[in-house]
Amino acid sequence: MWAIAALTAGGAALGAAARGLGAVFASRALLGAAMGCSFQAPTMLLVEVLPRGRRGQGMYAFNTCMAAGFLLSGAANQALAGPAWGWRASVALLAAPALALAALLPGVRESPQALLQRGRDDEAAAALAALRPRGADVGAELAQMRRAAARAARAGRTGARLASLVTRYRPELVASVLWPLVLMLTGLNVLSSWTPNLLLALGASHAFALAANTGMMALGLAAALTGSFFVEKVRRRTLLAAGGATVAGSMAALAVLLAAAPPRGSGGGSSDAVLVAALVLLCVNRVTLTCTLQPLAATVPAEVQPLQVRSDTSSLTTGVRNGVSFFVSQFSLPLLCATRWGLFLIFAGATAAGSLALWLLVPETRGLPLEEVHLAWEAHWLWGRTRCVRERGHSSLTGPAPGAAALEGGAAGGTSDGASDGASEGEVDGAAAEGAAPPPRAPGSGAALGEGCQVAIDVQQPGERAKEQG
Repeated sequence: MWAIAALTAGGAALGAAARGLGAVFASRALLGAAMGCSFQAPTMLLVEVLPRGRRGQGMYAFNTCMAAGFLLSGAANQALAGPAWGWRASVALLAAPALALAALLPGVRESPQALLQRGRDDEAAAALAALRPRGADVGAELAQMRRAAARAARAGRTGARLASLVTRYRPELVASVLWPLVLMLTGLNVLSSWTPNLLLALGASHAFALAANTGMMALGLAAALTGSFFVEKVRRRTLLAAGGATVAGSMAALAVLLAAAPPRGSGGGSSDAVLVAALVLLCVNRVTLTCTLQPLAATVPAEVQPLQVRSDTSSLTTGVRNGVSFFVSQFSLPLLCATRWGLFLIFAGATAAGSLALWLLVPETRGLPLEEVHLAWEAHWLWGRTRCVRERGHSSLTGPAPGAAALEGGAAGGTSDGASDGASEGEVDGAAAEGAAPPPRAPGSGAALGEGCQVAIDVQQPGERAKEQG
């Protein structure tokens, strides 16, 4: 987070004082690095420190602040468009949020899970107690975090973790790549950049096009703020289905509209009715993206990752998002020239197909503790049948590997009964460790494991089995 503030302030200062293209390129590089970090570090921190019942609201609040930043930047650019030095002032204004972040960071607490991974158990307990309501019992949640930290310690170094992404954490790898890919293929960045040009091509004046673009940013901010009130009341998959269908439908309708009434300069003459219809479709697209797919693309990938590979998959998600954004930005203009309205049909088809794939392949995570996310994968209709997930579920039922108890005891702060706790609790979820029954598994996700557990019980209790048979 400190690096984000430093990179943003340095890039703003360098860009505002630039005297040549070299300084401008260096400024953009620093600001780009800061933007990449801002997609990763804050989302990881928010997901880890927020309680499970408020996690969606916290991520939507993060998205609301992003929408507010876009609105303020658009308004500043519009206000400074006249003077010759306006672009320098616009770049210099980027230092304001960097300085505000630097001023607020001393009061931001570190993630308890990150502290546990570094062996700072007492600090983790104090941080978790400070993050939860006063007087709340955090013992059960802290125990879950300790077990997750012990599993993360057994994941090994970076090379071993990256190799395990393909062999052991394949479902999480798919979710980390698929979510940012689908988001960028909705045409989010293209419409954000080209909306004024599209309105100009449909016959709008320069003042109207700029004002309409700013108005759509304000609508996006209102949609993000509204979404934070119902995100914890609606399932993530329901929001995904509704958002994907609406975005795909608005893109397809915009393509049909442009095909029926080509913009000026394309052999057609658009009427005011076409301009109004296009503006309505663009507003629907912006509002839907801001309150469904865009915040979900930051929330769900962070929720479905276990602690063992969360930092690696978060970096992968950010890299895929930036890479696909670059690819779409570079090739959208040639595609627009070649296909004209067909580009919007491509975005509509990609959104529909991608949303369906996400709905089928990524489990529901609303209200699920991060330490129990493996249960969602084990209960999934498809991933629960794969060998890598079945083996992970088997290891969680049969207990830790030799030497894991000592690791878990070390993660718990080096207590004397850590080995016995690790041997008795193993890899089970937090609910089972506290005496509650574990959540039921989906049919087919653990049938073989269930039979194996029943055989073990029968072997240990032969007298009862004979009595039941009699």
